[in-house]
Amino acid sequence: MNTRQDRRITRRHFGVQLGALAAGFTAGSLAHAAEGGKRPDFVVVTGGDKLSKLDASYQRIKKATDRIGGLKSFVAGKHVLIKVNAIDQKTGKGSTSIEAMQALVKLSKESQAASVSVISHDWGFDTKHPCGRTVRQGVREVGARLIHMKEEPGPYKPVKVDDGGWGTIWIAPAILRPNTVLINLPRLKTHPFTCFTCCVKNQMGLTCYMRGFHSADDKAQQEKWTALPQKMAAAYQHIFRDKWTLHVVDAQEPTFGWDGPPPERVRTFKAHTTIVGFDALAIDVYAAGIMHDLEPKLFVEPLSNWTQGDGPYPTNNLTKDNYLLACAKRGLGETDLGKLKIDKLTI
Repeated sequence: MNTRQDRRITRRHFGVQLGALAAGFTAGSLAHAAEGGKRPDFVVVTGGDKLSKLDASYQRIKKATDRIGGLKSFVAGKHVLIKVNAIDQKTGKGSTSIEAMQALVKLSKESQAASVSVISHDWGFDTKHPCGRTVRQGVREVGARLIHMKEEPGPYKPVKVDDGGWGTIWIAPAILRPNTVLINLPRLKTHPFTCFTCCVKNQMGLTCYMRGFHSADDKAQQEKWTALPQKMAAAYQHIFRDKWTLHVVDAQEPTFGWDGPPPERVRTFKAHTTIVGFDALAIDVYAAGIMHDLEPKLFVEPLSNWTQGDGPYPTNNLTKDNYLLACAKRGLGETDLGKLKIDKLTI
């Protein structure tokens, strides 16, 4: 992988400014034109600033999934598990928005899913979001089931992973059920200790010992943040990469400074965007570029050395590495966005 070349391609394809985000990305700035019906690697849908957040999220998800064959082609007759972020116990701004979650549940039901459940092992299901509701309330409103995984080994299935510093990873057994579709629904945001979090990192909430990803052991007894890049990449390679059916990024209001680091404080910006595709790493490179190009002096480049610079993110990066690069070095996805077909649509 040529990091310098990847960074140059990344910069060329992102070109994001706040005004363009608020109004919808300028034509051609972030995507290739559609090519004769060929299925894109991922789809970026913007717009909906005049709609309710629920309606806008629904229309963006539907338009994106229609472009790749329709959500029905993936979920009809199957048990759908929607993996959300629900980590934020303070503001809800670090968790998947209730509107995006409800929109995906609604569309899954309309697409004849046999059942729809929202799943995660996080702690923010009962935190009030800016809309005044909690994730738990939102799930109940749309008639889905909430699977709230906890740090209790009994409900999990141990899987041997002799790689990246792992011995055993305890994973949620629901994702192993026959006839089950797992959909990733992360919120686009920064992270106080790893710089960035989106698709790849959202796998943590499907394991018993989430802190095991940044520990020297499997059960999170010995904290070691420098272990995270290789543990993240190994878990994705050996378990989760093949479990995900789709990745749906909630970028209605991406978040800077979630839970730190100082002097950053939680703040969102209106992007009115949803990203849908199959390659978590490619989408993460693209999505991290949105954050970098919006705040180039503050936030890291997607494929750069995340320890270089004196800004709050590299300074507070406890991993001393870039876990996206760790995944790339294992060949777990495409990082050269110039090689991908990326469709840009609007509603």
